Amino acid sequence: MRIESQFGWQRALVLENECLEVIATLDVGPRILSFRKPGGENILGIVEEQLGDSGESDFRLRGGHRLWLAPEKAATYFPDNHGVQMSKLGDRHVALTAAPEPLVQKSVELELRGSELNLTHHITALSDIETPIAAWALTIFRKGGTAVIPQPQTQEHPGHADEANEAAYLPDRQLSLWSYTDVRDERINWSNPVSIEQRPDTPPLKLGFLHHEGVVHYDFGADRFTKTVAVTEDGIYPDGNCNLEVYTDGDILELETLSPLRTLKAGETLSHREIWTITEKR
Repeated sequence: MRIESQFGWQRALVLENECLEVIATLDVGPRILSFRKPGGENILGIVEEQLGDSGESDFRLRGGHRLWLAPEKAATYFPDNHGVQMSKLGDRHVALTAAPEPLVQKSVELELRGSELNLTHHITALSDIETPIAAWALTIFRKGGTAVIPQPQTQEHPGHADEANEAAYLPDRQLSLWSYTDVRDERINWSNPVSIEQRPDTPPLKLGFLHHEGVVHYDFGADRFTKTVAVTEDGIYPDGNCNLEVYTDGDILELETLSPLRTLKAGETLSHREIWTITEKR
């Protein structure tokens, strides 16, 4: 664990072991800007012209991984353009806490465990929040890869009056579509798994899923990035009940996971966990 100049900022945290290297800036955020195998390519996408600056009055995309509030509205875009406080919690385990926002304070725990990066996102209410909110963890990837979203195994039609298998008559997946999404878009492959390509010079596209398969991937070159996608069976999620969303355009592709919606009393904390890995694509 060390702090050094990276990506144009003076203070950046570097966590590394024999399997992984993670870099998060301490001058804005919390933002994770690099995730890679030692000596490998950074799988995350960054916006070069927005690196190294701070203190702006409006939101900057910058790239990498960030924590937002859902459902999406004006308060979602509160700028994370100031320094974060780092607390060491253990060996290769830290918490990065942002400056307070009007309603909440955000923090992200990073713990490097062998070949896994454990991320725990926290949103703490600074006053009572009566309208339900969710933690929204968004990861931007480098251009030219493909999102891979596993789907339930396709089954045969159960036929008629199959009392022993009544669940087979019910839907087993759920999809949300945005107004700018064309289901005929050639970037989408609707097979199993569903895949979505990032391509240059293409318009915005977004899909949302109530995802029960546990993981989602981003393939780039020989590498496969994987993050876990948690689901609470009795939870209600944003955006038509989505715990996973995929956004892409000509510049980026994002894999976004969401927690169930909750109201919070002042001082209560909403937490949302992901586990990241990089393996060789097969």
